[in-house]
Amino acid sequence: ANDTDAMFELMNLVAPEHLEIAMNNAYDYLEKVENAGSVFLGHFTSEPIGDYYAGANHVLPTTATSRFSSALGVHDFVKRI
Repeated sequence: ANDTDAMFELMNLVAPEHLEIAMNNAYDYLEKVENAGSVFLGHFTSEPIGDYYAGANHVLPTTATSRFSSALGVHDFVKRI
């Protein structure tokens, strides 16, 4: 991509399962993320560490489905009235 805006536009089209923003001031770019299963901010927050803390039971949207779906969570198993 030619600049960060184009990079995030492309990333939102790809809608990755895991997104690592390994940039200085990574938190400042979080508002540009529209479609991602999980987001890891900063140079020292890698996807394997995030998966380790999330545990083996986490389910994230794959194949660009984060454009319309979120990660599976406890609320998916709760009946609401």
